Amino acid sequence: MLFNTFFTSLTFAATLAISSVQATNTIVAYGNDDCTGSVGNTVNCDNSCHSFAGRHSIQPSGGTNCIQYYTGSDCSGSRINVFSYNDMCLKVDTGGPVGSFRCKSDSNFCQDV
Repeated sequence: MLFNTFFTSLTFAATLAISSVQATNTIVAYGNDDCTGSVGNTVNCDNSCHSFAGRHSIQPSGGTNCIQYYTGSDCSGSRINVFSYNDMCLKVDTGGPVGSFRCKSDSNFCQDV
């Protein structure tokens, strides 16, 4: 009985540790070109759509990520794919407006057309 309780607790702890490792990739957008200035929310790189209004640079953390910039405010319109690496500050200069972005910690995400 004691062994079963210990094993169950150990399994639960390992599951929590693995879950927290998988959810560490995040991204933050900034108001200036060099990842300074007004700071946006820290969001997960989970393929969800986020506004880029009033932002000029972006900094992911947690590993290699694919960032997709869109002209529309709801991740619609023309798109540009960019790879990023842990803690790399990226000045967003696409030659046109950027209204929103998606981030995903899967390099294959940048391969789709």
